[in-house]
Amino acid sequence: MADGPKEWYDSLPVVTRALFSASLFLTCATSFGIISEHLLVYDAYLVWSRFHVWRLFTPFVYFGQFSLNFLFGLYMLVLNSQRYEPSCFNTGGGGHASDYAFMLLFGQACFLVVAMFLRLQIFSNMFLMFICYVWSKYCAVYAPATQTRIYFVTVNAAYVPWAMMLLHVCMGGSAIPDLIGIGIGHIYYVLVREVPENYGTEIIRTPTLLYDFFDKYTSAPGAANYTTAPAARGAGGAQA
Repeated sequence: MADGPKEWYDSLPVVTRALFSASLFLTCATSFGIISEHLLVYDAYLVWSRFHVWRLFTPFVYFGQFSLNFLFGLYMLVLNSQRYEPSCFNTGGGGHASDYAFMLLFGQACFLVVAMFLRLQIFSNMFLMFICYVWSKYCAVYAPATQTRIYFVTVNAAYVPWAMMLLHVCMGGSAIPDLIGIGIGHIYYVLVREVPENYGTEIIRTPTLLYDFFDKYTSAPGAANYTTAPAARGAGGAQA
């Protein structure tokens, strides 16, 4: 158990730590007037004509300036991310950090495609729901008895995304962003679990370059436990 903030921070899995750090940094920077929020939102024109490439990433981890919404979003992001990262669907990296990072990149690409049609600028809440949904499906397959708490209510892990969406609606929010995140999460689940299992076809596989990066440069929990040689890595699907 972490003894203090530093110990807790160091105990986070490497990708989760990066998400937490980026989200907190961006909120501090905008809240203290260091940078403008307008520099963080997704704008396809500025990305491709002015090479604002950071806009491909900042909309996924920015929950706004300091507020209850920011605190709730950051808390849920870290909670769901650190639960799923150390043991996730195995797409070639042993079910650890490299597979999780590749899942996030897949989700980001899907959200950017959706943004072309819906003119979305901020994806953080949808991105959070995407992670939550994939984690819930992993639990449904490998740990169906997993329970978690949403405030004072205990919910089976498989139903957490739907409970969160209901909570958002009851608080006056729209269900559309949550449904988009759930939809993209389900696409990922089908491609990494249902398609390989039912058709014997592997569609999503973590690039060796990404696997090697995490294997060589990380030593955080959930990121360095690679004991399977690249040539023998498991096929798409999952590990228990």
